[in-house]
Amino acid sequence: MGRVAAFVADTALRAGYSVRLVASEVHEPYGGRCEVSHITRPPAGPQLRQDMVWYGRVRAGLRRSPADIVHVHAPALLRVADVMTSHHLSAAAQRHGVRVGVDGLGGAARWAQRAAFIALDELFYRRRPPATRMTFVSEFLREQFNLRYGVAHDGTIVTPPAPPWTPVGEEERSTARRRYEIAGRGLVVGYLGGADQRKGVDAVRELVGVDGVELVIGGPGSAGLSWPGVTNVGYVDVDTFLPACDVVVAPALFDAAPTAVTQAIARGIPVVVRPASGWAHPIARAGAGAVWDGASPLWAAVREAAQASPAACQAVTETFSAARQGDRLLEVYERVLADRRRPR
Repeated sequence: MGRVAAFVADTALRAGYSVRLVASEVHEPYGGRCEVSHITRPPAGPQLRQDMVWYGRVRAGLRRSPADIVHVHAPALLRVADVMTSHHLSAAAQRHGVRVGVDGLGGAARWAQRAAFIALDELFYRRRPPATRMTFVSEFLREQFNLRYGVAHDGTIVTPPAPPWTPVGEEERSTARRRYEIAGRGLVVGYLGGADQRKGVDAVRELVGVDGVELVIGGPGSAGLSWPGVTNVGYVDVDTFLPACDVVVAPALFDAAPTAVTQAIARGIPVVVRPASGWAHPIARAGAGAVWDGASPLWAAVREAAQASPAACQAVTETFSAARQGDRLLEVYERVLADRRRPR
């Protein structure tokens, strides 16, 4: 969510808006360019309580100092918002199989907290003011919202912007493979979701030992994955890792707009995702990878993705460039200002 909020601030500043950031902490570059309202969080206690107290303080602060456009990123702030960007839907994620661990110390507490977050999301979304303009980080997330909460007012898609188009060259690819000791004897397939069940690690294991596939894994917790014949790079810098790959697999159970997908595509590397990825529709339209149904063999989707052309990856990158997404956001703001000028 932080990347989108930063992009929103940058876009508004470039367009000549005066921006006031309301946050518990703000990165230094923005502190010098924006007015900042620091809202402190409670120093201790359960996360849910901390969040609700903080949101209450934010709402009070926004009511004391109104703005022409109030753009929020949390459903708890919907009642004071002109625009809200939805980044995640807890109930939809649960329906797609995303679960919290209930084993071990604190498992029951984690389950209860998750249930409470879902219940609060339901309350805030169902009671949203009709005039608040909803935007979403992907078409997929908007579909899920409309199915559960009714058609959103506005519904513009404003995604995390893709990086600039910078396809991997042969020398860069060779250097990356030497760095990670990758032989490159077949399709080099990268996965960076670590050991997280939500990121699809169980599905990725199906690629172990597949002829013509050299699997390279990394990410949080990946050090505990001992898969035979697989290169495990551990927790790694994405920018240095991606050039080593021919295809990236990102079969998360539910992911509204994973930035690693557009990071790969912007380097000309096709990606395999599930239908419950925010990038499934763009990838399918452009042919910049494959959308895996979860039932057929994953290796077949990998080989399909490997046939994607650089032009397809470039098309996705340019469609979701910072300039185009910024234009979409500013159009939403213009509609908010027009609403305010309209006689009531």
